[in-house]
Amino acid sequence: MRLLRTRTLELVEFTPDRIPPYAILSHTWGEEEVLFTNMQNRTGQKRSAWSKVQGACAQARADGFDYIWIDTCCIDKSSSAELSEAINSMFTWYANAEVCYAYLSDVTMREGHSGAEVNTAEFEQSRWFTRGWTLQELLAPSEVVFFSRDWVHFGERSSLANWLMDITRIDEAVLRNKVRLLERKDMAYCLMGIFSVNMPMLYGEGGEKAFLRLQEEIMKQSDDQTIFAWTNKRAPEYSLGGLLATTPAHFEDSQDIIAYQQWEPTPPYAMTNRGLRIDLPLHDIMQGRRGRDFIALLRCGVSQDIKGQTGYKFLAICLTRLSLFDNRYARRDVGLLSRESVFSSIQTIYVPQTIFDADTQGPLGHVIFNISGFPHPSQYRLIRIASPTVDKDIEKIHLGLTSPPTENENWLVFSSLNPTGTHGTILAFLIWQDPNKNKPQIVVIVGSSPDFGLGFDATRYSDSDSKRFNFDELQILVGEKSNLQPMGQKVKVGDVIVSVAARENTKAFPRHYSLDVSIEEQQEQTTSALNKFLKVLR
Repeated sequence: MRLLRTRTLELVEFTPDRIPPYAILSHTWGEEEVLFTNMQNRTGQKRSAWSKVQGACAQARADGFDYIWIDTCCIDKSSSAELSEAINSMFTWYANAEVCYAYLSDVTMREGHSGAEVNTAEFEQSRWFTRGWTLQELLAPSEVVFFSRDWVHFGERSSLANWLMDITRIDEAVLRNKVRLLERKDMAYCLMGIFSVNMPMLYGEGGEKAFLRLQEEIMKQSDDQTIFAWTNKRAPEYSLGGLLATTPAHFEDSQDIIAYQQWEPTPPYAMTNRGLRIDLPLHDIMQGRRGRDFIALLRCGVSQDIKGQTGYKFLAICLTRLSLFDNRYARRDVGLLSRESVFSSIQTIYVPQTIFDADTQGPLGHVIFNISGFPHPSQYRLIRIASPTVDKDIEKIHLGLTSPPTENENWLVFSSLNPTGTHGTILAFLIWQDPNKNKPQIVVIVGSSPDFGLGFDATRYSDSDSKRFNFDELQILVGEKSNLQPMGQKVKVGDVIVSVAARENTKAFPRHYSLDVSIEEQQEQTTSALNKFLKVLR
């Protein structure tokens, strides 16, 4: 750590284990600040901010300190490594200082009834309160002493706590050190110390990405869900987004929100390649009718008076389900935090931070199928799906693709490449088998015809055939034998009749086809024997 000697105004370096007692300066930058290079080449006296440096050193000497730390003088900003280390250590340096001098260059003193007093309007509107860096400089030190432009002392953080609370909206208990502390790029960096996190500086990444990284680091150390309790009243009405705020300004109305401390353990949440994975109580606004919009309760809320008694109301956010077939959601109505007390079941969901058009319109270049109807009362069951994008035994396909699966949502969903050109295209093979395995397997072929669109065909193969061939090999095996029929028709295969119906869901999210497969066993032999028996009776 590099400190400025208050008597000689020279820079002295100290190892971490030999740092002497020191004062520290909190200020806002102005024109012609005295920089590290100016101290090195002794040109600091020529700059207009030299008087600020002199005043800080004089005050530190008067208070009995041989050393003071001033960011402009003590950090070599030409070294990216040193600058990054300083930013990650800033909170600690302010916390370890014996005293912090807050120098407000735009605040003056005036004559009052009891002598000189601070200009109230100037103090409340000081630029010092608008800077992100000065937030940690206000909170980290054991005490902060305020000075006017002419270095006149007019109060301390502890004595001005009520006034500071009105200006900053920081709880008075924090300002009095009664509780512990848990649209610019530097806004994220200056908050690292307050949340006790470290992260590398990435030049050129921009303020939004830096603030998102900060929140991700906070989530690694805390499960406090007040991090999701923000609002953006400037967002377009129908915009979708993630659970993390893109700027600290989104928390300007969150000062009264209290985290809910519960005894029961809760699953951790973390950022994944599908978005933020989190377990939240979800309440379906459509009440089980496969709605798209949900209310998600957060483990945080606000105190409120209920019939003269203090109560606690949980906060909730609005979510939109991005697809019927998976558990990805997006936050909507980001300008709103509702107060809810509805009963909801906890579900595991994924919330991407960035929502693309493909998230709401479905995979581009693919056609999606949902098998919503199964053969009944036939004993045949689906054992395998083979398509250009899926080629697995049905036991290995997760049935509950919706999260969580319900009795009405135990669907099988698969996709295939969209048909192109004017020729017929096979999209998938659905392989069905009798549980007793005493009959040949039924292979239902779903395809696209240039004449009538989506169609199907059916054939039989021995058990060894269907398991041995993949989609491409099955396509070669079928070859010219495939004769697609329009959906809704019936195809006779041996002693069974196969029919497939398809319904296109154009308003669903994403658009897809619902398939109903029927496999009926013929009873011709039974009927013939019954007729012969009736003839005998006659």
